Amino acid sequence: MRISLSLIALALAGCVGPMKNTFEDRAADYQKAYVLAPIELPSEYDLAAPQEAFPIPGVDAPVKGAGNTGFVIPEAPVVDPSLQTSAIQRVESDTTAYLRVDALPEEVWPELTAFFETNGVGIVPNRNQARIQSGWLSGVASGRSDSDLIRYLPGAADGWRRVIVDVAPGLAVDSTEIRAQMVVASAATRPAPSATGDTFDSATMALWLDEFGVWLADAKQSGRRVSAVGLGRGAQPRVERLERDDGSLAIAVRIAPERTWDSLLNALSDSGFVLEFEDQGGARIQGRYLSDSDRRRLDELNLLTRAFVSVTEDLEALYQVNLSFEGERALIDVQDLGQGGTLSGAEELLLKIAEQLI
Repeated sequence: MRISLSLIALALAGCVGPMKNTFEDRAADYQKAYVLAPIELPSEYDLAAPQEAFPIPGVDAPVKGAGNTGFVIPEAPVVDPSLQTSAIQRVESDTTAYLRVDALPEEVWPELTAFFETNGVGIVPNRNQARIQSGWLSGVASGRSDSDLIRYLPGAADGWRRVIVDVAPGLAVDSTEIRAQMVVASAATRPAPSATGDTFDSATMALWLDEFGVWLADAKQSGRRVSAVGLGRGAQPRVERLERDDGSLAIAVRIAPERTWDSLLNALSDSGFVLEFEDQGGARIQGRYLSDSDRRRLDELNLLTRAFVSVTEDLEALYQVNLSFEGERALIDVQDLGQGGTLSGAEELLLKIAEQLI
């Protein structure tokens, strides 16, 4: 038995002996299994290196010290059209469509007349009153009109239409308000030039003003200069900004007296004003208003801090809106009642009311 165990031990020792104190590096095998060689595209798919879209001179040159010109910032091309249309706003009511443009009425007028004439709409411009009127129009019976405006009109079976456009100074400095009405007459044949309409089509008129907004944008982009023309007194602005002798701010609104109170309440509601008290006999309204600056400050806070500030601070300040009449105009001003309000907040609310009334 001892002899058998000794023979087995010698045999095992002979097998292990040659591998003792040896180590085989398998890293190369693992690398071959997990690392892929770069993919080479066929020659027909060999693309050129992308070019820099807007090369800036001086970037690749050695950077010089302060005061030298090793790096030059490129300047945008100078475009100086006289007609600025950076802010074009269109509003639509039941009877009238409005367009507000950041340009003087004298600059808007020639573009407006050219817009109608180019689109085949016969107009009678009255420069003294700053008013444009057209004849009775209808859509084409078949086919498609070359005019961007006529294609919006329905056929004569759905009524004849004419437009009345007034150009007036806007509420903001160097701005214009365009007030346009499309009158509809239900008649089988073209009405007489002096005929009056039955209803209004403000939706189609709003589409016409949208086209005019595109026209103005094209004028600005192309850099076409506008030759301003002299206008008469023109249409009276519906809303005017007034600065009183004591420095307070007010607005004067041309509106029917019977519509003033309801229109003011609707304008306050659309401006974010929270009504607390109204006295139509005393022509005053009280309520709370959160200014845009305080609203932005809240938006910048996280949820926890915003909830804490909302509980500990009364950001909705108390204001009073006063109404009075002067001839054909309604005078509106906003008064700070000393409960968290500011003069800037009162003026901000007043201008929002003006925008809603416009």
